[in-house]
Amino acid sequence: MILLILLTVLSWGFCSPVLQEPPLQQSPSPWFMMFEEKSAHGDRVQFLRAQKKNIDVWKLQYPDVPVFAWQNDDNTLYRVIPLISFASIDTLYRQMKQVSKSIKARNRYMDEQPGSLPTVSGTVMVWVPELSHRREAKFSLNPDEPFTKWMFVYLLSGQEEAAVEALTNYRDYYADKKLDYPWDTFRVLLGNETPVMIGMFRAGSPSALQTKGNKIWEKHGDELRALWEAVVQHTWKIENKTGWFNSSLSNVPDVEPVEEVAGELQVAP
Repeated sequence: MILLILLTVLSWGFCSPVLQEPPLQQSPSPWFMMFEEKSAHGDRVQFLRAQKKNIDVWKLQYPDVPVFAWQNDDNTLYRVIPLISFASIDTLYRQMKQVSKSIKARNRYMDEQPGSLPTVSGTVMVWVPELSHRREAKFSLNPDEPFTKWMFVYLLSGQEEAAVEALTNYRDYYADKKLDYPWDTFRVLLGNETPVMIGMFRAGSPSALQTKGNKIWEKHGDELRALWEAVVQHTWKIENKTGWFNSSLSNVPDVEPVEEVAGELQVAP
């Protein structure tokens, strides 16, 4: 059962002493838990069927808690759940445990074969408005534009401040020139290979995103290339992944997602 594996990842990944103490104050920006899941041996059909069963149970038990899912082109699934802070993870853990019990009870006569379990990793990240370029000041995960590109920028340790300064200059150029190419930037608080910044670009289709970007670079390429090279010198790896928002594997309540899930996850045991 995939959710049981998620619980194992949570228990292993969040046993650090840092997580035992909630932050002194709540973050003013949205926090998110992102699970990256990949099917075993490329068994994509069975993997997606299991994911659909999982989200159906989640909707029954926690209909007001949003879950946003992206199915990437490398057969990886990103599941994103809004949080308030590290303290919210305890409540999320309990909720996932309850869902896993329900799934286990429904599938008690079905045993998964060795090697059939997915690969799962968890990341806690926070939205960084000053490094994002959006038409609206308020953040929203509502996926009006389903095609998504994720850019993982792995920073050299000790060069985080210099990288942020370079990224700020790059973002400011887009803002000053009023260039129509929005993106969101996230800082990974806990995950693999930190420090990491994640850029999220959305559009109606791959061609729409590429066409918009090409027009900007045709006119501003020299300036942007120099600004981006200033960012790259503080990185050791940059990865790009593309995919599509999958509404059938998501739970998008008719409520404002960040406020509602934050309130839900902050409820005391």
